Amino acid sequence: MSISNAFREAGTGGDIGIGVDIVSGCNLHCAHCYYNKSSSKTSSKVMPVSLIKNLIDQVEGRFSELYLLGGEPTLHPQLYEIIAYGLRHMKLVVLVTNGLKFADAEFCKHYATFGATMSMHRWAIKSQGANIVDQLSRKKGTFDRTEQAWSNIQKFWRGDICVQINLLRPLVEDGHVMDVFRWAREFGYKPIIEMIKASDFFRRNNNFDLTVQEVYALFRMLMNYDQVNYPELVPKAIIPPVYGSPCTLIEIGIHVLVDGTAILCVGHAEIPLCNVFKDGIDLAIHSPIRMAVKNYKTWIVGPCRECEYFDLCHGGCRGNANYETGCPRASNPYCWHHHSSVVLKDLVPKSCEGCPLEKYQACGLHKNQLNNKLLTVARS
Repeated sequence: MSISNAFREAGTGGDIGIGVDIVSGCNLHCAHCYYNKSSSKTSSKVMPVSLIKNLIDQVEGRFSELYLLGGEPTLHPQLYEIIAYGLRHMKLVVLVTNGLKFADAEFCKHYATFGATMSMHRWAIKSQGANIVDQLSRKKGTFDRTEQAWSNIQKFWRGDICVQINLLRPLVEDGHVMDVFRWAREFGYKPIIEMIKASDFFRRNNNFDLTVQEVYALFRMLMNYDQVNYPELVPKAIIPPVYGSPCTLIEIGIHVLVDGTAILCVGHAEIPLCNVFKDGIDLAIHSPIRMAVKNYKTWIVGPCRECEYFDLCHGGCRGNANYETGCPRASNPYCWHHHSSVVLKDLVPKSCEGCPLEKYQACGLHKNQLNNKLLTVARS
């Protein structure tokens, strides 16, 4: 995901951020992760540092922000070298991490003075949330370690800090999301409160998922809090998928998987643009599919185009739309602004004729029997 500009500069039209999965493995097995849980049974892949540097060289001057992702990027044995090189060639380097390794004070100090941007998860603050956090992360002791990590970050980190807050039912119902949000505001950290992306490993309407109305109600609570305490931070509107901002990463960024495959975003892993290690980044940047995606007004079809918030949200989470309908061009089904009469088949094109993906085998629209299926995630 983009942590900074891709969440706030909708409509710029330029290229801003490149996300790179520098490892595939992780030290947690979170219940809401879109990565394949079986991957832990195989050896973790690590992107060679020489290829990462070459990729940074290729995008320098084209993209201004580099997001180091995974898996868990702190597991890369040459992470220090990668961050140092990235900061010499990019305006911003963002480390997106679960934070477990930063529980080690010496590890934290080693990276703290770089000036890189930290984007770290925080599930809960109060000790009453320890069992929930350990359950969601599927690793005992996660709450204690992340609390120590945050203590170290607050002591030593010299760059900007973002707090990733997960919208999961137990965390919302027990008040942990509001606790973390207030804490982030108090310390001047940027809270990233994002709706969970659906996948084969996190299907909609599971026990941890929230309905659209519940997300909307929470966003309203956050807005009310900001109106009283931080009026300068009140968002223009309440839109999905992130509180206070759209996600336009698919238009202004590229995501590179650990094997070098370039994709539009994590919600479109089945649509490879090229392999940047073999073909170079130019082929991905100027891919006909990517060029089509960059113009959201012609790319997205369905009721989103008629919505008063379309130019602000750009159709919400494109990964959710793609997963739920099988069509990357579909209107976002996980949105509270749809009219009550809308059904899934209304979100997709009436015909695939003329679509840039018409002959693309990965397009799943023809495989889905949408018919008059209701937007269950929006109404349950």
